Amino acid sequence: MNHAEPNTGDGAGGLPLSVGVRALMWPVVLALLPALAVQAWFFGAGVLGNVLVAVCAGWLLEAFVLKVRRHRWRVASTDGSVVITGLLIALAVPPDMPVWQFVLGLAFAVLVAKHCYGGVGRNIFNPAMVGYAFLIVSFPASLTAWPLASSMVDATTAATPLTALRSEGSAYILSSAWAEDRAFLSINAAYLVGGMILLWMRACTLDLPVAFIVGLLLASSLTYATGAGDWTPWMHLTTGASLCAAFFIVTDPVTAPNLPVARLAFGVLTGALIVAIREFGDFPDGVAFAVLLANAAGPALDEIERRIHARGGA
Repeated sequence: MNHAEPNTGDGAGGLPLSVGVRALMWPVVLALLPALAVQAWFFGAGVLGNVLVAVCAGWLLEAFVLKVRRHRWRVASTDGSVVITGLLIALAVPPDMPVWQFVLGLAFAVLVAKHCYGGVGRNIFNPAMVGYAFLIVSFPASLTAWPLASSMVDATTAATPLTALRSEGSAYILSSAWAEDRAFLSINAAYLVGGMILLWMRACTLDLPVAFIVGLLLASSLTYATGAGDWTPWMHLTTGASLCAAFFIVTDPVTAPNLPVARLAFGVLTGALIVAIREFGDFPDGVAFAVLLANAAGPALDEIERRIHARGGA
């Protein structure tokens, strides 16, 4: 999530905009802690190592670019925006992913998706999703090397539920592996808890998460009822990064539309695109590409609503 403009002017009440960014970003970091704790519990210290690398490398990259751009880097690099970008990417990749690959994806997110558009608050696409999509395309094998969800076994890798569903189909659903795979269900539950924290702290509104979940459930119900897909709506909702997307990605106010109906359409579109990519595309979890496609449509959705209002008021 990247939310506001860097400290290049004044915000509400004459405060620097970086102050407003920090007030919004750090509650999001707090809300991500339950998912971080659960993921570290199941997959070990490598998760914490990824987070440490993400925070340190992200801050250095951010400070370097801001210094080159002659911004007040000491203030802007601590606004929390790059921390959230790094956290989201760190939580999306296997804990044993080579560090150089992970840092390369983070650098692509910070340097290209964020600062090539002018910095925080001006980016069109969600930087974390751009960075993760870069990793999917560049290093697909590394992203499938998840360890078994047990601290007792650290040398064996296993497919995520979505990858297993893609390769085995209904055979995996009927197997004991699906019933016993509590790790990813627990992680999704932790993202739900984090989403409740965001809502309680008023760091996000309810419209986008609800619209996203509605879009995902409607699309998955349609594909399942017509036999076009094997995955039930419940599987789509509780497997992969669905609940992370609902509360921590589509709620990004920079890359989401601003007008109320456009925001609802954006949420529904993102949820439906995830189902379409999972069921008919080449990637098991379509969150990153679905979000980026919806980001591209966001300005058009706002413009359509503006024109409808203008015609209605004419």
